[in-house]
Amino acid sequence: MFDRRLPSSVVAAESLAVDVRQYAVVTDQEGRLLVLQYPPLYEIDARNRWTLPGGALLRKEDPRAGIFRELSEQTGLEPELGLHVRVHRGVRRAGLWVFYRGFAVETAVKLSPEHQGVAWVGGDEFRDLPFFVDKLKDVAAEMLLPDRVQWLPSAAKRSMIPIG
Repeated sequence: MFDRRLPSSVVAAESLAVDVRQYAVVTDQEGRLLVLQYPPLYEIDARNRWTLPGGALLRKEDPRAGIFRELSEQTGLEPELGLHVRVHRGVRRAGLWVFYRGFAVETAVKLSPEHQGVAWVGGDEFRDLPFFVDKLKDVAAEMLLPDRVQWLPSAAKRSMIPIG
């Protein structure tokens, strides 16, 4: 189901004249989402708020290498990333955001100095977390929804409109 190969339509950063940010929507075997917390000394709007693992794609960096680099640097994890990718117009400085859906068997995180906290959250915990950028939280929720569609009543499934 999950694979390290990513769609070829995600192009190398050297051909882009835009700031690209990549994020991973990673869940564990219990369906909990991996989130990271910024430290109090981070930029003022982000202080003590939560985010998804990820960051900037470096110039001329292959997107596959970029997202795995960010995950390794920030968490020490090497989750399997699926082919479920979302691309959105960025908020703030970033021009383009790319989101990857992932799954981690190992949940022991080696937190980087750029974050102060880590959590595996589900349901109510996720809804109550103050995210640095609400768009990250919204996209994570959208990407997690397909995993739960099989339990929705038929009428709810028919009324769903894909976003992306």
